[in-house]
Amino acid sequence: MSAYIVSDKLISAILGAYAKSGRGYISEDDAQVMGQILLDANYTSVNYRYRENNEAIFELDTKVFDVFHDMVKAMRLCDTLDYQSCEFPQWEKSEACSLLKKIRYAVSCKVPGYSQARWSFDDELM
Repeated sequence: MSAYIVSDKLISAILGAYAKSGRGYISEDDAQVMGQILLDANYTSVNYRYRENNEAIFELDTKVFDVFHDMVKAMRLCDTLDYQSCEFPQWEKSEACSLLKKIRYAVSCKVPGYSQARWSFDDELM
């Protein structure tokens, strides 16, 4: 499958869900910086794959950032961004990868039913 550059809207949605996860306050300025880190990694991946040298400036979509709160969709968008950004050898050790893992964890904790789920089910096993 081919690698592609995700949209600013997709990254803004991820960051909007993260902001609403309750894991700390994220201003639009913070989201702008985080979005640039994520987009840079996506470009690094695509550039590596296709031997290009393109760059972009991230522009936070404030409409999406302010209202996006679907945590399940946000987790799937994190998967998309991870898949589109992992082509270069340093991805797993990159700041963007760490940031995306942090975001995905925070968002996953807000999925409906997550906090009510049991930590273990050993007593329910055969």
